[in-house]
Amino acid sequence: MLTMKKLLAVFIILLVSCASEQEEEAFKVIGDYYDAKVTYTKGFSSEVGKKSEKHITLNLKGGPYINAKKPDQLAVYAAVLLYANLSNDEVNKYTHIKINLFEKETETEAIYNRTYEIETIRNIASKSENFQKAAQLLLDGKPEDIYNLLIKDYQNPQEKERFVSVINDMNTERNGIKSIKLLGVELLIDNNTKERFLSFNGQVEWENAMTTAISVRTFEDVSINGLIHLNIK
Repeated sequence: MLTMKKLLAVFIILLVSCASEQEEEAFKVIGDYYDAKVTYTKGFSSEVGKKSEKHITLNLKGGPYINAKKPDQLAVYAAVLLYANLSNDEVNKYTHIKINLFEKETETEAIYNRTYEIETIRNIASKSENFQKAAQLLLDGKPEDIYNLLIKDYQNPQEKERFVSVINDMNTERNGIKSIKLLGVELLIDNNTKERFLSFNGQVEWENAMTTAISVRTFEDVSINGLIHLNIK
């Protein structure tokens, strides 16, 4: 029989508090970014003997990306977008960010859900700046500077010349780049060395109406700056 003591050991409360003005703005940014409907809830959970958790849950419903992209990757970056669009004071209200993905706006059951610690999202947000730097340099037509973002051990003078040539040829053949969008983040682990990497995956829209994939890879370790790989199709 379940005792009253056991019943009281764990409790979860859904908070009905309103979103702050900054949170509302962040939800709009995310909704526009993914072209999806965004709703939210806030909650608090506690278990005897463990640290209490306070979370904000983001629900992404419908849009063109939910089914087109891997949900685990998309959910991570949705959490990063929420984090990036809040001030430190707002972020520090929570210990976790929860993401629920729904195939359609009318769906009530999520096709994917995941909870992330704030510190994990903070680190990924920091590493995502590598993608943004590379993307801006691509838009500015500076492939030489993109290659220089690579960690020294991953650079090769002969490879650099070919890299720059390929990017320039793509720009010429496709009439330049219209936009670059980061859509998801993937954790990769080397089976031999056990090294951990983050792959930031997105898409490039070219002026000739083509859409191709782009990925930027870094070490997961926030103390190691720079890229180790960049690929554009």
